[in-house]
Order: sequence, then C-alpha cells, then structure tokens
Amino acid sequence: EAIHVKRRGRGVIVSHQTPAFAPAGLSDDFVKINDLIREYQSLDSGLVKDSNRQRIIGQALKMNMHKDMGWQVADLERDVDKFLRDIEDYLEDLASAMQPLGLHTLGRDAERAHLISNVMQMLGQPLYELTGVNNAKAAFKGDYQALQQTRPYRFVEDYVFSDRPLDELADTRLRALALRGRQFRADLRAAWEIEGVSRGLSARWIDPSYGGDPIRNPDALHTGRNMYGFDPGRVPTRAAYEAGRQAVQQLITSYQATHGKFPEKLAFSMWSTETMRHLGMLEAQVLYAMGVRPRWDEGGRVVGMEVIAPAELGRPRIDVVISLTGLYRDQFPNVMERFNEAVVMLAALQEDGQPNFIKANTERIQAALLAQGVQPEDAHEFALTRVFGNESGDYSTKLTDASLASDTWDEGDGKLERLYLSRMSWAYGPNTANWSRKLSDGQGREINAYAEHLRGTSAAVFSRSSNLRGLLDTDHPFEYLGGISQAVKFLDGQNPPLYISNMRDPNKARLETAERFMATELRAVYQHPNWIQEMQKEGYAGTLQMLNTVNNFWGWQVMDRHVVRDDQWQAFHDTYVKDRYRLGLRAWFEQSNPTALAQVAERMLEAIRKDYWKADEQTRRELVQVYQEVAAKHDVFTANEAFKAYVKTLAQGFGLAGQAPAARASAPSAAPKPMAARPPDEPREPPSAPEPPTVRGQTLHEVRHDATVRQLIWIYGWIAAGIVLAGMLFQAWRMRRAARLTPPVATKAPS
Repeated sequence: EAIHVKRRGRGVIVSHQTPAFAPAGLSDDFVKINDLIREYQSLDSGLVKDSNRQRIIGQALKMNMHKDMGWQVADLERDVDKFLRDIEDYLEDLASAMQPLGLHTLGRDAERAHLISNVMQMLGQPLYELTGVNNAKAAFKGDYQALQQTRPYRFVEDYVFSDRPLDELADTRLRALALRGRQFRADLRAAWEIEGVSRGLSARWIDPSYGGDPIRNPDALHTGRNMYGFDPGRVPTRAAYEAGRQAVQQLITSYQATHGKFPEKLAFSMWSTETMRHLGMLEAQVLYAMGVRPRWDEGGRVVGMEVIAPAELGRPRIDVVISLTGLYRDQFPNVMERFNEAVVMLAALQEDGQPNFIKANTERIQAALLAQGVQPEDAHEFALTRVFGNESGDYSTKLTDASLASDTWDEGDGKLERLYLSRMSWAYGPNTANWSRKLSDGQGREINAYAEHLRGTSAAVFSRSSNLRGLLDTDHPFEYLGGISQAVKFLDGQNPPLYISNMRDPNKARLETAERFMATELRAVYQHPNWIQEMQKEGYAGTLQMLNTVNNFWGWQVMDRHVVRDDQWQAFHDTYVKDRYRLGLRAWFEQSNPTALAQVAERMLEAIRKDYWKADEQTRRELVQVYQEVAAKHDVFTANEAFKAYVKTLAQGFGLAGQAPAARASAPSAAPKPMAARPPDEPREPPSAPEPPTVRGQTLHEVRHDATVRQLIWIYGWIAAGIVLAGMLFQAWRMRRAARLTPPVATKAPS
C-alpha cells in the first residue's frame, strides 16, 4: 500500500520496522503433551507404553488437535503411530511459527530480548546448524519461556549483543555469522526512522530501499528509507515460476488424492503486496495450472507466453478465475495482459489427449451468454475473460462493514453474496480498451459474467509470504478469499476447498488448507499467552488488535463455516473473556479501552445468536454478564437492535435482567465527626475564598538595550531605507527609458 501511495500521489514513503519476532514455542497444554510424547518414546513396549499412548491420544482429543490436523476420531485407532507422528510434526510447526511481539513504535527500538530473537531468526538456518541444532523446528519445541536458554539465542546474546572478542570463536564461519549479526543489530536501530521523517519534511534526499519484514528479507533494513517496488515486467521471475510450478503441482496432486479426479477450475485471489514479496510465485501457479510458461528476454523481463505440450504437461489444462484487489489492478496491468494472452491461446488450441478445461468452459459460457441475449461479440469476449475485480478507481468488496452489520442480513439470504459479486464483477479481458466494464444483454440488463466463471470452481487459492501477515491480522483475507468461497456456495450450493500457498520461507513454499493455516495461526499467535502479554504493553492499541482479531475471525465464520470451529470460538472466550492464563485482562481492558471488551463479547454473542456457534449455557451466561457489566459501567452503545433484544432475553432467562454493574471495591472510610451545635439564628460565616493558585510558567523580563545597540539599530534602519529608495529610483528610470524606445502603435481610423 505504501508503493500505491507513491504511485498515485507521488509520495515519499519513509519505511518503518515491523514488530520483532520470536518462535512461538509451546504453552501450557502443548508443553504437557510434548512431554508425554518424549516419555512415550523413551519407554519399552508393554503396558506402561500402551497406557502412555492412550494418555497422549486423550490429551490430543481434549485439545482438539485432531481437528487442527484433519483427523477423524474414527481413524485414530486404525493408525495410531501415524497420528502420533503427525502430532510431533504439528508441535514443531506450532513451536517454530513466527510470532510478532507487540507493535512497533516509530523511532523506538524494540526490547533487547526481542532484538536478540529477531537477529537469531535473521541469521536463520546457518546459525542453527553451526550451533548444533540440526532440526531448527525441533529446537524451539518446548516451553516458550525457555527460548533464552536455547543455543542459537545464547550465541547471539554472547557474540552479537556484546563487545566480546570474536577471536574466541575458533570456527571462522561462526565469526562471520557474528559479524553479520552485529550489522543486523546496527541496522535494527529505529532512530533511522525519525531521521528519515525529518529529512523528508525538510525536502532533503532520502536513500531508497526495498520493503518487507526483516526475517524474510534482511535487505529491508535499515528502515527510515524511501521504499520502492520493482519492475513489474519481471513477474514472474524464473525462480518464482519454478517455485510456483512445484506449489501448484502439489495442490493438484493433493486435490486428486482427496477427490479422485483433477480439479477443473481454480480461483486465485491476487494481491499486489504479495506479488511484490514473492515476485510472482502465485502468478506462476496460475500459468502452470493452465499449462503455459513465460518467455523471458535476456534482461529477465516477460515478453510472452509459451504453451507447454500435452506430453510434457501430463494432465488436463485447468481453467482459472483470477480475482484482483484494486491495488493489484493498478500496479500490475502488464501481468493481467499476460493472463489474457495465455487464455486466448489456450481457448483456441486444437489438440488431442488430455482435456482442456479452458477451452471447454469458454465454449460453455459463450453459449450460455448467447442464450441470455448477449451480443455475439460481447459473448465471445466475456467468455474469454478470466480476470475480474473492482471498477477502475474503486477498492474493496464492502463485505467488512456489511458482515459486521449482522442484524441486516441472514445466512443464505444472498445479500452479502450479491454485494460481493456486484462489486467484483468488473471485467479486465483480452481487449484492454474494454477494461473495467460489466456485461449486459440486448435490453441493457446486467449479466454477471464473473458469477458465470465462478460456477464450478474446484478450489480457491491465496498466498501468504510475510511473517507478519496471516488470515486474521486484517479483514482483507476474508473479504477477498472468503468472498470467493461464499459466492461459489451461493452459485453451486457448497464452499470450495480453500488453500493457502505459504511462502513465508522463500526457499520452500508449501501448500496448506485454510483450516490448517487458521488453526496454526490461532494457536501460535492470537490465543498464545506471550502474544497477549505483548499486546498488553501496547495499551489502547493492543485492545484494538485483539478486537480486530475477533472481528476478522467472525468474518471468516460468515464467509465459510468450514474454516472456523466451535472449539476455536470457545478458546477465544476462555482466553479473552475468562482470562484462562490469568493475565489480568479484564482490568487491562477496562483501563485501556472497555468498549473493546464489550464489543468482543458482543461479537461472540452474535455468533451464538445467528447459530454459528453452539455455545453451552455457562458460556452464554458469562458472555451476557460481562457484556452487561461493561456496557453499563462504561456507557457502551450498540446500534444492533436484534442483538440488544437477544441479550435482554438471555439475561432474563439467567436471572441477570436489570443487574447493576459490580461496585468497585473501596477502603472503608472513617466515620465523619459530628458538627458542633450553633444557635439556630446565628448567621453562618461565608466560606473564605481559596488562595489563588500560583501561576507557573515563563517569566517576562524587560530587555534593556545599551547605547551601542541602539546606535546599530538606527544605522541598519537608515541603510535599509536607502536601499528601498534606490530601488524605487531605478525602477522609475527603467520605465522612462522603455517609454522612449517603444515605437508608437498605429491605429485604424473608424470607418
């Protein structure tokens, strides 16, 4: 978005840091199950080991880990050993997940421990290997509070964040890492940011730099520089195409194994910020799914498309639908043209062997549009169109606010679905002269070509390439990817599978289901005690982060029921409302932003009211009680009349109706002393006026000029007057001279 501002407003963008990161580690129950697994692995076969195995399974089921991993309870007994291996892998994923630590404040350095953790992860795999950690994921698979005892952390603390002589290190590779780490430490100084803002406001030069989070891209440091993008003509790069090819092949293989057939159509949600980070890995997935590859010139710029032969491809050509954000439309029109070029080529192919779903769907949609009275030329063009988004100059789906206005719609009534389809149905097809256009029939009635193309979508794909960004940090993932899912259900009757192309490690992209990605994000970040404690340090801003997390989780609930679960709602309630980690959240919310706590409770109660979450009676009672107490005490307002009526009904049922807010405890005060009696007619003395407060501030003093200063003032005054007089005389002389040199102008006599 910063690059968007630069492009549209010619702005100078001063970059700032992300928050520091730490491996999430394990908390509470996850530490317990990890210890049980270690104990199990050390036991010999027998009754004790069998008993231990059952304890592990019971604990995993209690924590709903099997749901995170996609296991059914009925399948556990058939392959217990595989389930235990999957638990180990899952614990490693959780423990090694990047957890943002609070928020960054412009110009302020992070805490020392946070900086050490950041540098440790920036040094990455080479550091882990040289400090004897063969499996980096396993290194952090322990209590998150023990991070500072790990060997990589201690090395960075001892040799990077100190002046300890590096010649103590016998291994030259470790010395090189320590030197690099010290450079990272210097680059992580946030004072650069204030300097950059100061230079910008002074209209001075600011050095340019590329953006991004420092774990994935250390070259983003130092911050305080003027960010720039990159040449969009290089999308996708050769390396990005190869990585994307492997990723989409993984998706196709996974889909085929699950559904017993190839996917026929994939929908992709394209974001400019993602493309700037992964340099076209998702675009590569689009192209390889269709069975084409880019042609690059010697400078690495994409100059055309090349069809992959059926024998080399070895599978059907998969159709695609490409949904753009407004920023992508503005910044990558050249890539949109390449998409169109590929579709036109493939729709015209005459080849035997594997099916060509691009050609088949183009012909089907063209026939359907002709049957609806669309002109033949328009029917052909819109049948070839695969790229859709907002109208040019417009942004967003409007689903964010609409989903929160939950008293204005009911699930399945089509209001949200039609809003999304209407907002995102502007076509960007093969003819660029017709970009940002909607389709209509011969009578001028609008026909939603985007909806026609979304029908029959087998799966939808989205990418995540930043350690700071997931599915819940903003509302955009649910409004764009979730919007696709909800629209397909509206059209076809069921949500398509959603996949996240996880590109946070630039060396190894991997595919995850949205359900698995969401579960990991919740466990490693938003329901993790360390993340919450860091947010508490941020005060008001921290409360907004937690409220937005719940609202975005709600957005996913509304868009696709499969992505979220009841037990995850329950975990939010237990963590944010009941304060399961005993972090003093109620007092913190009430001190920092009580409205946020009331709105968290409101959103959870709305999930129950609209039958998304089957909460038990105790949970409903607790939520109603918290909402009533906080709303009454802090005068919290909601415009949702259906919600207010629902809370009133619940409160009456629980005997909470009209319950006053809990009184704040106060120390008992001493009994007042009795006043002395006075005669009834004795006039009272008027109260004496209080002493006026002492005013403190700057004091004005008379400035006395000595004789020398007064003389200088007169001298400078006469000099200034002389200069002004001389200027006036010079201008008068120039005007007289110009008048003498100018020839007379001939005039025409009136006829």
